Amino acid sequence: MKFRYFLFLATLEFVLGVGIGLYSLSLGKFNVFIVALLFIVFMGAAINIVLYRYFKKVITQAEADENE
Repeated sequence: MKFRYFLFLATLEFVLGVGIGLYSLSLGKFNVFIVALLFIVFMGAAINIVLYRYFKKVITQAEADENE
């Protein structure tokens, strides 16, 4: 099931975003660049979750059609 890599990437990006956010928060250095980076990382995680759900639905539908 190759589409599970999307879920792995979403988890990895979420952890990366939280790590960057907490590190920047601990240093007290939030700027426009850090906020833009966090936005891109969390948006990538959301896109990977959407792609995971889409491909899971497509594969499940194809298997159901094949079994008929």
